[in-house]
Amino acid sequence: MAKLKDFTFCCREKSPGQAECEEAIDVINQAISEIDRASMAVLTRTLTPETASSLDDYQEQMLHHLDEIESVIEPLNTSAKSEAETLGHRITDFATIFPKLASMAIRTASRTKVEQQQSTLLEQTKTVAESASQVAFACKSSGGNPKSKEHDKVDESVEMIKEAVTELKETLEKASKDLGFINQMIEKINEAAKMVSSGAPGSGNFTSAHSAMLEASKKVAKKIQEVGQPGLDPAQVPEEVTELVENYTALATAASGAVATAESPELSEHLKLAVQNLGVAIGYQLTALGELLAGDDPRARRELLNATKTVKEKVSYLLGTLRSAAKGSQACEEASSNILGMISDLETTAMFASYGAWKTEGMGSGAFARQHQDMMKLSDELLANLDGIAQGVSGTQEDLATAALKTNENMHRTTEATKLAAGLISDDSNSQISLLNAAKGVASSLVDVLDTAKTAAGKPSSDPEARAVQQKAKEAAKTVEAYKTNATKLREQTGKATQSLQNTIDAIAAELQVYDSDDVPFMTMSPEDLLHLVNGVMNATAKAVSACNSQNQEELIVAAGLGRKMVDLLRGCKVCASNVAAGEVRENVLKSGKATQSLQNTIDAIAAELQVYDSDDVPFMTMSPEDLLHLVNGVMNATAKAVSACNSQNQEELIVAAGLGRKMVDLLRGCKVCASNVAAGEVRENVLKSGKACTVAYLELLKNVLSTFDNPTPEKKTKLLKLSEVVAKKVTDLTRDVEALKGEGWVDPNDPAVIAENELLKAAAAIEAAARKLEELQPRREIRVDESLTFNEQIVEAAKSIAKATNELIKAAREAQRELISQGKLKKLT
Repeated sequence: MAKLKDFTFCCREKSPGQAECEEAIDVINQAISEIDRASMAVLTRTLTPETASSLDDYQEQMLHHLDEIESVIEPLNTSAKSEAETLGHRITDFATIFPKLASMAIRTASRTKVEQQQSTLLEQTKTVAESASQVAFACKSSGGNPKSKEHDKVDESVEMIKEAVTELKETLEKASKDLGFINQMIEKINEAAKMVSSGAPGSGNFTSAHSAMLEASKKVAKKIQEVGQPGLDPAQVPEEVTELVENYTALATAASGAVATAESPELSEHLKLAVQNLGVAIGYQLTALGELLAGDDPRARRELLNATKTVKEKVSYLLGTLRSAAKGSQACEEASSNILGMISDLETTAMFASYGAWKTEGMGSGAFARQHQDMMKLSDELLANLDGIAQGVSGTQEDLATAALKTNENMHRTTEATKLAAGLISDDSNSQISLLNAAKGVASSLVDVLDTAKTAAGKPSSDPEARAVQQKAKEAAKTVEAYKTNATKLREQTGKATQSLQNTIDAIAAELQVYDSDDVPFMTMSPEDLLHLVNGVMNATAKAVSACNSQNQEELIVAAGLGRKMVDLLRGCKVCASNVAAGEVRENVLKSGKATQSLQNTIDAIAAELQVYDSDDVPFMTMSPEDLLHLVNGVMNATAKAVSACNSQNQEELIVAAGLGRKMVDLLRGCKVCASNVAAGEVRENVLKSGKACTVAYLELLKNVLSTFDNPTPEKKTKLLKLSEVVAKKVTDLTRDVEALKGEGWVDPNDPAVIAENELLKAAAAIEAAARKLEELQPRREIRVDESLTFNEQIVEAAKSIAKATNELIKAAREAQRELISQGKLKKLT
């Protein structure tokens, strides 16, 4: 039996194709080993790139070998199952493909920059080789025997290698397709870059080419940002990349014209290099994008981000070169854009003016006249700027840029001055809108000039475009003159009112200069007439304030006319005062400021005392805490008097309030004296600080009273109330701190409860003394006729009992009073 088995094995081993199958398995395994070594080199990043041929060539050869596998696999399947005589030849042809396939796979991987793509390619190639090994083993087992039971294994292994080959071919075709598209786009970029060097004489002027370059550069800058995003959808890549290449081609076309028409060879060379370097950078970016599409890994993402950063730098450099190349045109474009914004600002202001909501306050008298001077000066500067633009078009870019920048600046100042001036005539919305529209017309004409000059830059003065700029400048000059006429007309209208008011001010000032002289005006004036003038002062004041708030010119003229009656009032005072004998009445008429002077003296006295308050000197005077509290309580009375006098505008009340206020000097001194009588500590410091704080608050109130009395306004009166509240708080704080000076055992001798207690004590003492005297009394000894009739003794005993009972009653009443105070039922005076 053993010999039979050996014979069967020997026959099978010697059967046709067996040896060839063994050799095929060895050849395929060697190819697998080569692939494994290359995969390890990929992981360690030591795979050396093969430069003998291009990546496209290597991919083409791999696809060719895969086609060979597909062509021989079915004949090999037939031989393995039924044609033993052809098995050896066909398995040998099959095996010889894999060393070549492995070699091309390794070379293709070496030329691929994405690590993940390298690994994927080698892994799929190894899968194909391992499937081939399984095919070889199945063929050997089947041996070409039609009756073999290994036919299923042969079919299974053949299907496996077919699937592996299909997968690998799809990977290669996709990579080839992406790479082919990217390479095609890069080639177009290179061709466009070469176009720049050739130049294009006669292809227009430099300004037009420059504008086209600038527009194309902005499109390229936008598109490279979109293409350079690692998260870009692969489906959008062809469209985005194609648009990028088209934008660059347009840039190169415009650049060829700019290079040919540049003002200097240096500028031409700068533009050419900037555009070509940008093309090279875009090529690198597209290459990095292709690698990312082939295999999304961190390295590919970094490469794309770095390439995109480089492209951005090149675009920025190109834009900078373009700006410096056409500085004048660029300045015209920027100035035009800025002035368009000013036009919108003027339109918005006009809208507010139409609703009566545009007003300028706080500018004082003569404000419109001052603004008119500024507007006239700015208008003259704008006229000079227009001449500069017309001449700069035919001059250098630097000249044109300077004129455009000055135009932009002066128009901005004109816009602001016009808005401010319009706010000063808020009583007349039609005049406001007219002035704003005039400024808007100037701005619109300047935009037309700048837009025309932008495209005509560099042209000779005889060129039609340069002449168009000159014509636009003349039209703009007319709008500036119309603006000046409008502003001057408004100046004349507003000048009437302000001049009338100025004349009134001068007249009153002149009359005040001779008021203190002894000369009496030659006129008649009764006290009734003078009172009528005095009453008119408030009316004149109200009119002046109303005119100022409304900015109405007519109201201001009326207010100025009423104000001139102050001259008559001054003269009337002198005339009426001269008709009475010298005395208090006369002095009051001539010097109605006596009350305010008294208040000012009080303020000065308190301020002087505050200056020496912080010194170590203690005033030579006596002051108890009770006396100091009395002064503190008087502060609120003085405050109330001052506020009342201010509200009533009564001279006598103000004098009384000033007299009460001087007691603050005594309060400051009393604080120092009382504080010096206690040991240094928190109580002493609190009294000194509270006394000063209270005085400062009261002094601030007096200053406000003085200001309000001379010129009462609602705002000042409101402030006066707030200051009185501050004084009240400071008085409360000072009262608390002065109370602390007394100590815990101190009682107020003026407290009614204390007075009552003292009186009760005195009564109790008197009763006790009377009781003692009664005890000393001895009844006269008499012969007792009847002991039951001891009448005197009974009277004495009864008197003693009454005295003791009364004494106990008084003591009980005193204790009851103390208990009620301690329980809070009876308030103790403090």
